[in-house]
Amino acid sequence: MKSKIITVVKWVLYWIVVAGLYVAVSFIWGDFDLYLPVFALALIPFIIGLLSRWLFAASRYLWLRRVVGCLTLVLSIAATCALFQAVADNACPINNRYIDSFDFSDFESRSEVEYDCESGVYTVRATEEDLRILQLTDVHIGGSLSTAACDRNAFKACYDLIKKAKPDLIIVTGDIVYPIAIQTFNRDNLLPMRQFCRFMNNFGIPWMLVYGNHDTEALAKYDAKTLNRLYAEFVKEDGCPMLYADVQPDI
Repeated sequence: MKSKIITVVKWVLYWIVVAGLYVAVSFIWGDFDLYLPVFALALIPFIIGLLSRWLFAASRYLWLRRVVGCLTLVLSIAATCALFQAVADNACPINNRYIDSFDFSDFESRSEVEYDCESGVYTVRATEEDLRILQLTDVHIGGSLSTAACDRNAFKACYDLIKKAKPDLIIVTGDIVYPIAIQTFNRDNLLPMRQFCRFMNNFGIPWMLVYGNHDTEALAKYDAKTLNRLYAEFVKEDGCPMLYADVQPDI
């Protein structure tokens, strides 16, 4: 009876450690869904431990049961670490694939853009009729597996609005991303921002943005300086329609 109680306590502690490791790593790398297979891996030593206890129940096989248990635990830990590393090195590509599924061939720029590199002032003029400006706000791209469905709705809504409005200029007024781990299970604000910028650049229509409070959350992985470097990268690309000043205008 005592040995059974010890076994139960041991496995309860084992699953507590597994759950704690799962939560900790998910917060560190910012995605709870991607690390769910850790529980499947944790079942390996659990199941083999039960089988070895049954197969090698006799006292003369006790040493063999311990050897099998130790080897299984080591293999499970190695497989779990390999999984963590693989997920950490490969960002979620779901949003990128969805962005690629849109048809951007019907969109074209109908405005002329001039930039004064000394003052940091852009001048946008419509080439047809009046200047049409479309405002997008609070897109809240999460950029993780757990937010994939919401992200799709956000991208689709932006696509439909731009297609209907046919604007000369698009202004995105903040909260482009939503890196709040407790809700989106993702602290990475750079990946979803990169996805949104890539999405907007595909239209070929001049667009600009301002920060919202969620874009550089206190618990977000990257600060405003890092996002600024991202914008600077996009602006340097040939034909990029993003309007991002190298200097701040004196207003």
